[in-house]
Amino acid sequence: MRKICLTAMCAGIALIPLMQTEALARPVGRVGRPAARVARRTVVMTSIYVASLPKGCVTENIEGTEVYKCGNTYYQHHGSQYAVVNVN
Repeated sequence: MRKICLTAMCAGIALIPLMQTEALARPVGRVGRPAARVARRTVVMTSIYVASLPKGCVTENIEGTEVYKCGNTYYQHHGSQYAVVNVN
């Protein structure tokens, strides 16, 4: 009497589930690739103060800091005045 093998492992065939073959087919990122850089803006207060803002200023939020942009100049509220700030 002869035995018949009905499974793939018996016949010497290795089966890979479909999910694994899909994962193997996906492109893999390069090793040593630099991490994505995140642009950070900083607000640095100067020693220049004004009593009130010029007309036409708009409010902006830079990294959680509220500043006022008036033309090309930025201001930050400081006490009862406004300080000129540099935005980098």
